[in-house]
Amino acid sequence: MKMYKVIWFGLVALVLCVAEPASAALLAHYKLDGDATDSASGGSDGIATGEVSYVQGKVGLCGSFGGDGLGEGEITALTNTPFAVGNTMSNFTAMAWVKGGSSIRYLMGNYTTTGDGGRGFDIWVRPSDSNVKIAFYGTSSITADNLWATGLDIPTEAWMHLAFTLDTTAETINIYTNGVLAATKATVMQYMHSMSPEPNPLKIGQRGTGSFGNWEGEIDEVKIWDEALSEVQIAAEA
Repeated sequence: MKMYKVIWFGLVALVLCVAEPASAALLAHYKLDGDATDSASGGSDGIATGEVSYVQGKVGLCGSFGGDGLGEGEITALTNTPFAVGNTMSNFTAMAWVKGGSSIRYLMGNYTTTGDGGRGFDIWVRPSDSNVKIAFYGTSSITADNLWATGLDIPTEAWMHLAFTLDTTAETINIYTNGVLAATKATVMQYMHSMSPEPNPLKIGQRGTGSFGNWEGEIDEVKIWDEALSEVQIAAEA
């Protein structure tokens, strides 16, 4: 996408072309509009297990996870969403509309435990502590990297748009809330190279392996892109 900026010098206008990141491909799109179908071309449909129902959401219907908080629900993609190329983590953007939960709740992830540590990433939201986190995991000898966005006003009864980007060229991780940059961090990419060559399936409402911190509340319009979208592009989605 190209944006154009007009600067006037008296009666003469100078038009500047401001480049946006290369056109991004939508890898997966879970509307959660009554089921876990992937609306993107990748066709990575999901299957819901546990307490997952569909209620009025931000756009049409949405996934409601956990019900009364006594049970656990999650959606697992049936095929591997390509977060990695070979054995190296690749650029991506993950985003969703969220509502609900008052303690640690995992929004999504593809984390799995291994004999030498863990692999993948996870995203959690914690309204009680006013923070959001995205974390990446390598081997036990390579410290996982993570980014916190703190001091946030996270409503539990209203919708909030969250977006997370990884740019492996610029080596940065970003978190956006309601289309605005909330936190950024320069990251060392070495641990990314220790991820498994076959990335694990994406889970929505859970981090991946395990049953700790299943989402309690609503999730809508989950999208995964193959590029780190710009703030302008993310704002257009929020």
